[in-house]
Amino acid sequence: MRRALLIGLVVSLGFLSRADWAFAISPTSSWADIRTTPNILVEAPMIWFGTHAVPVLEVCRSGDTLRAVTSEGVTAEIPEQGDRSGYNIRVDRIVGSMFRTREVLLFTKHYEIPPCR
Repeated sequence: MRRALLIGLVVSLGFLSRADWAFAISPTSSWADIRTTPNILVEAPMIWFGTHAVPVLEVCRSGDTLRAVTSEGVTAEIPEQGDRSGYNIRVDRIVGSMFRTREVLLFTKHYEIPPCR
């Protein structure tokens, strides 16, 4: 009986350690940590630079101009749109099996567009 209980506990803990990667992040985690955590979906809004949409996490601010490098490697600039310098971004955990998944809200985190380097 004890052996079966011990084996069950070890199997459960092994499963939980893989499944609980998402719980290692929180609203106080850095964006780099959040974006590199397995089974996490960051629903960042897109900003249009002409015909190219770029996730807000890939945009920087230079004075009154927003700048980004598109997926084609082109540097694009647009005038800053209104007074919006930050966004509340949804961070979800992907749960389920290989055949059926869904997103579960973990938290929402504020993101300020950083200055360009």
